Amino acid sequence: MNALKSLYMLLAPLTLMAVIVYAIYQLVASPFDFAWVAVLLTALPLMVFLMGVMIFQNKPRTHDYLPVHSLVVALGMAMILVLFIIPSLQSNVKLNTMSLVLAEISTAIYILYLFWYSSLGRVANTKLALGRALPEFKVYDEEQEINSASFKGKPLVLIFYRGNWCPFCVAQIKELAKDYQELSLQGVKFLLISPQPEYQTKAIAKKFNVPFTFLSDLGNFTAKQLGIYHKNGLPTGMNILGYNSDTVYPTVIVTNSKGEVIYLNETNSFRDRPDPMEYLPLIADKKAA
Repeated sequence: MNALKSLYMLLAPLTLMAVIVYAIYQLVASPFDFAWVAVLLTALPLMVFLMGVMIFQNKPRTHDYLPVHSLVVALGMAMILVLFIIPSLQSNVKLNTMSLVLAEISTAIYILYLFWYSSLGRVANTKLALGRALPEFKVYDEEQEINSASFKGKPLVLIFYRGNWCPFCVAQIKELAKDYQELSLQGVKFLLISPQPEYQTKAIAKKFNVPFTFLSDLGNFTAKQLGIYHKNGLPTGMNILGYNSDTVYPTVIVTNSKGEVIYLNETNSFRDRPDPMEYLPLIADKKAA
């Protein structure tokens, strides 16, 4: 299933782009046809959304149903169905069945993104639980092995993120960076851990002017140990940028000074990262002391 989702993320944008170009061509080269406007309404919303999150990287979370985008897609589909059911509404134009087919394909791609692709399909994780000690693990900082035991004695915020390629992960880090300076005065340690290559980790560490500790989970060994390993989680084609096809489920863990888990977020949505205000106040709580 993960392999199918990986392939979907390559084919879906390419298909939508082809539909958009073809619909624009039909509008320019042929007599004006509202059916092709409807096709654009079904194909553009997801492309605009994907391009927006990739370019601006400022959405750590979205509404589950993307209401505005969904409304536009629904409007486009309803519009083309009405035109085919009541052809007299544009009697001067011969209805093209291709427009209906492409609108249906675009709508299906959108629905799949919303309800299928966006779901990470996580199962119950028995390796992490509130109130239990966080299992020890090893990660890497510039090829130097670091044992998690070395961080005991202080509150920890652990952000397991997929990599620089994931715009929601980058937005999550950007959002957290705004609140870091105040928390650093409380002696809080932030560990941001990803299975991506170390040069990619160095790149994102350099991007944010905050003293986060960016670490690499080479081979996903820690992800497997903690039950947050995501096989085939990388979109097809991203491998050429040096990323491994297997990644990690986005996860936020907060531990107190005793190493006990006091907050755990295992999101099941590709488009959802927890608001830092859900867990940052816990650090100031007596439980984190």
